[in-house]
Amino acid sequence: MGQRYAEPLYRKRIPTWLTMPPAAHRSLFPKRTVAPPCYAERHFEGEDVFKILLLIAIGFIVLALFRAYQRSLGQPPSSTREKTVEDMVKCAHCGVNLPRSEAIYSGGDFFCTPEHRQLGKK
Repeated sequence: MGQRYAEPLYRKRIPTWLTMPPAAHRSLFPKRTVAPPCYAERHFEGEDVFKILLLIAIGFIVLALFRAYQRSLGQPPSSTREKTVEDMVKCAHCGVNLPRSEAIYSGGDFFCTPEHRQLGKK
């Protein structure tokens, strides 16, 4: 019996692109294209600048409308906020000023409390 040698753990494979003719290499390695310049290096023309400014202006308008709407939600309706101006009258006994609707009218004079009405005019 002859000696047997163990097979190698890996076999060297020759890449296919080395065995191909040079004309076939073009399909494997296409020409590299130049990457577009980064955003900071790009030059804007008149129309591009106008579009960007228009978008910024529209954004500010939408933001202002949104904030105005939010403020209007937090306030009570205008009818409850507005109060009618009421005449002020003076108590005939102590001289305190108070609204006409809260005053007590008796004998041609206004009083602030029923006690002052009973005490009368000073």
